[in-house]
Amino acid sequence: MKIGVSTLEDECAEQGKDWREVMEQQVSENAERTRLGLPQPWQLLAPNGTQTVQTPPDDPTTGEHP
Repeated sequence: MKIGVSTLEDECAEQGKDWREVMEQQVSENAERTRLGLPQPWQLLAPNGTQTVQTPPDDPTTGEHP
């Protein structure tokens, strides 16, 4: 998908999933991460595609560090 030779619909079909339902689930998960003050998955990747090491965000209810 990243280089454009496949689509979300293609990838989901291979797994027996409906791409629209997958997108709706992603929207729901992204909204919940935002509500909790958590980073989105793509925010955890360095420009070269490797994972970055980040400390968890402060607790949004108390402001304390985990």
